[in-house]
Amino acid sequence: MHLQSWSLLATTLAYLTAGTSAAGLAFNGANAPSQVLLLDDSWEKTADGSITTKKGELIVMGNITEYFLTWASSALATTSYGFTMDGHGINPFRDTGSITGTANVNGATWDSLQTGIRETQGDHQLKVWVANPAGVAFTAFNMSSEGDTVFPSIYGRQATAVPSDALTIDSGSPFISFSPEGWKQISDCAFCDQRTLANSSTIGSWVQFTISGKSNPAFWVYGVKAERHSLANLRVTGYKGGSMAYDSMQDVVVGGFDNGEGSEGLVYQARLASHERLNEADYYTINMTLNKGALGIDFIRTTTEFITPNAAATTATPIGSPSSQNERISILPILLPTLLGVGLVALLVTGWCVWGSRFSAAAKKRREQAHVGTNGMVQVRHSTSSSTVASSPLDEKQKLPEERSNV
Repeated sequence: MHLQSWSLLATTLAYLTAGTSAAGLAFNGANAPSQVLLLDDSWEKTADGSITTKKGELIVMGNITEYFLTWASSALATTSYGFTMDGHGINPFRDTGSITGTANVNGATWDSLQTGIRETQGDHQLKVWVANPAGVAFTAFNMSSEGDTVFPSIYGRQATAVPSDALTIDSGSPFISFSPEGWKQISDCAFCDQRTLANSSTIGSWVQFTISGKSNPAFWVYGVKAERHSLANLRVTGYKGGSMAYDSMQDVVVGGFDNGEGSEGLVYQARLASHERLNEADYYTINMTLNKGALGIDFIRTTTEFITPNAAATTATPIGSPSSQNERISILPILLPTLLGVGLVALLVTGWCVWGSRFSAAAKKRREQAHVGTNGMVQVRHSTSSSTVASSPLDEKQKLPEERSNV
């Protein structure tokens, strides 16, 4: 994020002529929709509807084409600031930097300036950072869209691209399973839904959930896109009639940009992964395994319903996760009695053969001793061959496959 002195605004302006728009939204700090304007904890609301801070961040997100932000300070020329649009650093002052008017903030008259930003039609997230010991206020926000709404779609919980009745679960829901290691549960993320976030930078850490496969199943995973380029493997496995009916894997970008470069700022409540055209099945298990960088899970939505892991008859094996190790280790209680039984039978058979051989040799010796020679002496005939009982050594140590490292 770029920090610049307000003195650089001498040659720039924040105004763009608004075009014809199908939708618009105007608000101030007092009546701002929570799904469009997000504030960190540094901001205070005033009686006149402004929001003020000495150092803080805010986010405006939605299906927006034009942004007009009016802000003020008693010392605009010394205010530091930074703007990012969808993680890209931008300079929103494109013409001149002259002050456009005044604003009343807490009974004081401050110089004000309007920042105008125009983007292509679509989902965007504008993040603003400001700092001034004398204080900075935002007094008005005006948004417009070429679409039929300005409310968020990709960026935000109230998504225009997601059915309004889609279910939502937070990152702390019992319907979501996480790998045992690598995850940190955050409860004070100002720009996250419900202020919670599950975050990991441990390669191989995974997150998994299961949804019903009935009635046009679909899902959307939302989270925080890290500044550094990050990748996760998305695996979607469907089951029908007790058998696997669908299985797909792909890498998804969960940080930075698709071209492999890092961003200049975090992107919050961003859609990390989704699938909107799944065939009907009994249920689907969705797994995301971190391959590079960092992974932050905020909330998940579905058009059907979420299923607890133990409610499903079978679960998909997470890629690179300890569950596959657990499956191998869990075989030991079944194999151990079998191995012991086989070993015992082998020992009994070997003992029986040895005993039978010795019994046969003794009987033969007695018959030889009972043979009387022609000279009236008992002749003892010594066998020129010896009987040997062959046995194969039994290796009772059954080696289990080595556990895969879940780094």
